[in-house]
Amino acid sequence: MTLAVTAATRKTAILHIFRDCRVHWASAQIPRSAIMDAWLDVGLRQDDLEAGIDELLQEGSLCLVGSESDSVLRLTAAGEEWLDGPTGIRDSLARREQNRILRAVRSRMLARAAAAKTGKPVVPVAAPPPERPRGRRRNDRRSSTL
Repeated sequence: MTLAVTAATRKTAILHIFRDCRVHWASAQIPRSAIMDAWLDVGLRQDDLEAGIDELLQEGSLCLVGSESDSVLRLTAAGEEWLDGPTGIRDSLARREQNRILRAVRSRMLARAAAAKTGKPVVPVAAPPPERPRGRRRNDRRSSTL
């Protein structure tokens, strides 16, 4: 099964690295080398990291500080706002989907690593099904007013 890795998936993964490193406020900085190290645990390709950084720099969620070889990535106010949480139901559902994809990618990576360690073939790991929105169902005929 192929998982669709999009700009939103890459953004979610990179900004989660900032959150996981507990530097999730505007002007917080992480050395590019630290992000590259943390990326190894994400399960996506190195090309996805480079593309994601470029996309976040272009949209203004990150800015580059220092030289290209020894650079630091700084979180901007736009990046902090994104980390603060979704804005509306559509954004919430989209973020859930990106988190589901990232869990499936990481699960696949761990399964392959375990198979390589034990010498057993890789068992395909299916992506978990999308989460259903909680709350009232569409066909719930109960009145919301008393």
